[in-house]
Amino acid sequence: MNFFIIFLIFLTIGFFFLNETLKRKKILIDNINFSDHKKFTGQKGVPFSGGIFFLIIIFFLSETFSTYNIIIFILIFLLGLLSDLNKITSASKRIIFQSVLIFSYILVNDLVIIDTRLTLIDNLLNDFESIAIFFTFFCIIVLINGTNFIDGLNNLASGYYFVIFIILIFLNLNNPDLIIDQNILFKILLSILIFLFFNFFSLTFLGDSGAYLLAFFSGFYLIELYNNQINLSPYFIVLIFWYPAYENLFSIIRRLLFEKKKVKSADNCHLHHLLFIALSKRFKGNKFINPLSGLIINFFNLILFFPAIFYSSKTNILVALLFIGLIFYNLTYLALRFRIKSK
Repeated sequence: MNFFIIFLIFLTIGFFFLNETLKRKKILIDNINFSDHKKFTGQKGVPFSGGIFFLIIIFFLSETFSTYNIIIFILIFLLGLLSDLNKITSASKRIIFQSVLIFSYILVNDLVIIDTRLTLIDNLLNDFESIAIFFTFFCIIVLINGTNFIDGLNNLASGYYFVIFIILIFLNLNNPDLIIDQNILFKILLSILIFLFFNFFSLTFLGDSGAYLLAFFSGFYLIELYNNQINLSPYFIVLIFWYPAYENLFSIIRRLLFEKKKVKSADNCHLHHLLFIALSKRFKGNKFINPLSGLIINFFNLILFFPAIFYSSKTNILVALLFIGLIFYNLTYLALRFRIKSK
């Protein structure tokens, strides 16, 4: 326990000086005028230091990964960094680079999803390696870009992954036979907690570099974790990643079919934006509406995920929880959209 306290203090002080240095040198400062989407972040002069912070955390865990994996983590960070610096503004180019890195990680680690509890799909995944590779790639790329989509409010994207790792810790406590390294989980959890504190007060932002890295690392970590377990349903992993994945797919469908927009065009019509707008109108002048909106969404997900701790092997219950999340998302989205349009 003393180690984790020292770890917490050390990282907090280090992160404080990192942010102050970036602000003083005017490096990686958020430019809210670059797009309307970024105006929801609110305060000016805030550094995109989340990516640097979480890359440092991965170096702390370097004994867990091969040198090649560390290199890929660095490259996914650099891709997000170039996006933060507006050096790669094309969404298509970012997708291409993401694809190369995801495929590289899959092939080098031979890490694929081969069990969905659906016989037809499982047969394809086991009989055709290329399908398993593409299926895993699709899941990860949806997760990465979905995480970037939900990174529109303070404490939303980072808070969501905080909830995920809390659930994993309690899952392990409830199932001691699971092969999970608690030491790694606590280090990641404490790291995200530190970031949440700074992010709540708009002292740091995750940025594309942080969103890419956090999603990339967590996605492959959970796939490997699942592959090493016996009594864990694949729908446990699907459930805890449902929100950023569905936000991505929902936004694509919404733009293409209903709004006749280009898929890659950014907008402020995501669920978290609508919630922020609704709360801002209800509580005018409250400067904490931004992070509180994110915390409300994450509190719902925490409640949704909690039963999964005790039914992690029960596919039918996990699917039911997933459908509850999807139904609640759609009803809430429609209600907020109607409420905002009617005023």
